[in-house]
Amino acid sequence: MPGTERARRLTVMAGAAALAVGLVSCHGATPAPTSSTSSMSAGGAPIRVNGLRPRQPLYPGEAQDPGSVQLLQLLFRGLVRYDAHGKVVNEVARSITSTDNRTWRIRLKSGWKFTNGEPVTASSFVDAWNYTALVVNHQANATFFAPIQGYADVHPARAGAAPRAKTMSGLEVTGDLSFTVRLREPDPSFPRRLGALAFSPLPTAAFKDKPAFGRHPVGNGPYQLSPERQSSDGVVLQANSSFKGRDAARNSGLRITFYDKPSQAYQDLRDGALDVLDGIPSDRLGSFAKDLGDRAINQPAGSLESLSFPLDRPPWNGPHGAQLRRAISMAIDRRAITAETLHGTATPATDFSAPVVPGWSDTLCGQTCELRPDPARRLWRAAGGLGGRLQIAYAADGGQGPWVQAICADLHEVLRVRCEGRPYRDAAAYRKAVNGGDLRTPFVAGWRMDYPGLENFLLPRFTVDGGADHTGYHSARFDAAVATARRAPDGGSRIEALRTAEEVLVQDLPTIPLWYPRATGGYGPDVAGVVFGADGFPVYTDITRPSPDSAAG
Repeated sequence: MPGTERARRLTVMAGAAALAVGLVSCHGATPAPTSSTSSMSAGGAPIRVNGLRPRQPLYPGEAQDPGSVQLLQLLFRGLVRYDAHGKVVNEVARSITSTDNRTWRIRLKSGWKFTNGEPVTASSFVDAWNYTALVVNHQANATFFAPIQGYADVHPARAGAAPRAKTMSGLEVTGDLSFTVRLREPDPSFPRRLGALAFSPLPTAAFKDKPAFGRHPVGNGPYQLSPERQSSDGVVLQANSSFKGRDAARNSGLRITFYDKPSQAYQDLRDGALDVLDGIPSDRLGSFAKDLGDRAINQPAGSLESLSFPLDRPPWNGPHGAQLRRAISMAIDRRAITAETLHGTATPATDFSAPVVPGWSDTLCGQTCELRPDPARRLWRAAGGLGGRLQIAYAADGGQGPWVQAICADLHEVLRVRCEGRPYRDAAAYRKAVNGGDLRTPFVAGWRMDYPGLENFLLPRFTVDGGADHTGYHSARFDAAVATARRAPDGGSRIEALRTAEEVLVQDLPTIPLWYPRATGGYGPDVAGVVFGADGFPVYTDITRPSPDSAAG
């Protein structure tokens, strides 16, 4: 699989705060005023928030790094969005309907425009999707479009193969505000995916001067780039006064400061130089609740932390590889690590998804995800153990070092294996090693949902064409369960089939579920309306800066 596809959404967690790639946009915890009302009521200085420096051109189909994703989610809106609770809400779409769950008819709302004044039409979506899917454009999020008929023609599976077509046969514009999507096979869950960043529309300017657009994108979201954007240390977004969505900005804009060190962002929050922080550094997890009081955030989010294995490397690819992995899983004291090392900012994992996702199970992984020293030792010995030392790869700048050390301590105590962390310089170097298939050791692999669906935690990571199968896992039984889920006539049947797929994962253990990182963060005393969504990020559009007069009143 091409490296650009394999690069999809490797997540590096900073303590329990995810500095994630490939996220969903969870805006609109409460109904916001219409754009005209919001533009009149929004005032004051921009809300000061933290961010990371973008590492890629600002194209929705290309964005993988957290800095690019954060900006693009604020600049663009797709057919649907996800509210603070993860519920799917129509955004640009007026309706998304199907009689067979295979051919989907999409009608758009009128009046939506990009910030350059160009109308958002059916072609804005179809052209953008075709561009992202076409292999020669090297868009990292191309595999989002794999379910659409004709994807294999524009994006051949064989690396280096030329495309047989430039557009997907499953997309057809039927009017200025309508188009159809034909899938390769029925999938009732398809509309749930359409709020992911990859499905954003693009204006014609995106295709005329691609480098220029990548530097200064023109979107249709609640914010637009301010002329003050030209800075290596941050970016200013201003409220989009013509925004047509229900979650229009209630503030004048956002001033995003790029921080290389999470500890500096935290200190700026405490010093009053930052209004909202979307992640607590690992060395402050034990004290931030006391420091910030009722302005501290610690809530469930759509994230999973895992320990993955290179299944094409010995001993993990041998006949006893699954036994070794199971022994490791049962030697880890998840409860102690989440309580003591992570200070209650994560909860032990019990399946391969997250508690905020419909279909999450608190029992599926069973004893495999529990501390069971004696069975773990018996399995380890029966599988022949491990010669030499065991290393666990991770990014040195992600705050993972303390809990990797805690896992190693557990493995040494239970299995008597020599274990140590193998830190990579930073997240970029780590992603390169993982995406390139260079690792021979177990490695940290976090996941943050693209959209609130159980299939989003399973299909990208464990299917051949998923784009994020960094372990090299393949299972005919898993694929069969997924195929059953895709044909399921309703949500309940789909979840049941996906749980069957998870049961296969529990048996094979290509990756070991560790815990669910919670959304952590905080805010200063000069802002109000701070709510974190199911994706773990602040609902930026709802944050306000009350005037001193209103506060006094």
